Amino acid sequence: MRRKIWYGDVDKCTMCGREIQGEFVDGKLKHGSKWELMCIPCFKSWGSGLGLRKGQLYKKEEDGVWYKVERARIPQV
Repeated sequence: MRRKIWYGDVDKCTMCGREIQGEFVDGKLKHGSKWELMCIPCFKSWGSGLGLRKGQLYKKEEDGVWYKVERARIPQV
């Protein structure tokens, strides 16, 4: 199975402005239909969950590419 790759730019969390370090969620907010690129702490506060139509977790690997984490669970902060 081919792994899914994030092709867009990833630099800062669109919620708090912190630099994204190692993992981020492309996800829907709890309230409304807006989607954001969120750091893990912001996702825990404002994200609607992971899965279809909710959000996807991406992790940057040693090759510098952001890969989608299948069957993801949000890490503890």
